[in-house]
Amino acid sequence: MEARKLWLYIRQATLRHQFQDPQLKGHACVVESSYYRDAILHLTPQNEIIPAHLEQADTYSWHMDALYWVIKDNIVIRDYFQEQGYKLAFDPRCSSFFAPYCYQAILAGAIGEEAITAILRDEKIELEEVPDRVFELADLKIRDWPCYIDGKYYNEETLVRFVLPPDDPASHPKLNQTYFKESARRKVEKLRAYHESPVKLIYLNLVSSHSRPYGCYDDNFQEVSFRDASIVVIQGALQRRHPNAYHRAFEYFLQDLHLFLAL
Repeated sequence: MEARKLWLYIRQATLRHQFQDPQLKGHACVVESSYYRDAILHLTPQNEIIPAHLEQADTYSWHMDALYWVIKDNIVIRDYFQEQGYKLAFDPRCSSFFAPYCYQAILAGAIGEEAITAILRDEKIELEEVPDRVFELADLKIRDWPCYIDGKYYNEETLVRFVLPPDDPASHPKLNQTYFKESARRKVEKLRAYHESPVKLIYLNLVSSHSRPYGCYDDNFQEVSFRDASIVVIQGALQRRHPNAYHRAFEYFLQDLHLFLAL
């Protein structure tokens, strides 16, 4: 499947910060600026890049390394990333950086997925490649089980947006409970049709600053046991302020998952 091969290639090149890669350049993933220093961009309200010495009260700084601030201090993830040749910081001497779309849509997602892979592997949960026919529906699959994981790397602002009312100025058309539930149901239906059996779709967000609920639901988002759930939601695995500690919700999930896989 050529599209999938290309996607995986770009994803790997992004995780390794291969700014000179022809595919990354050809897909407009790489930007270069002499104003980019120490992995920080200084931007005007119109998103124009300016030198650091021209920074004003209304400009803001974009710290490229923000994606790594938590995971670089997690022992398991750090060792896994080094083993795979993935970067844990941007080179402060380099004048190249990722375009905003690549940074958000490719790099952030890939970091989250690989970090979750490292944690699950350390917890003795075996994974296998997602089948081609459903690879767009989830990131990871538990070996020999129709259990899929959609890994997320949401920040706190995004997590808060999911509970905002539709008329709130900060509400987002794709970051709200209604859209999330409809999307989850569609994915479960497609996975169930592929396997012709019950499935589980597990939404697992990598990091949260706060303890958040652990949810096990049926297709109608009624709470059920993990065994009967088709949709599972864990809003944070790692504690942002203590990167080597799990949130309680993730601990409950691991207990339920191990018991389920042992049946």
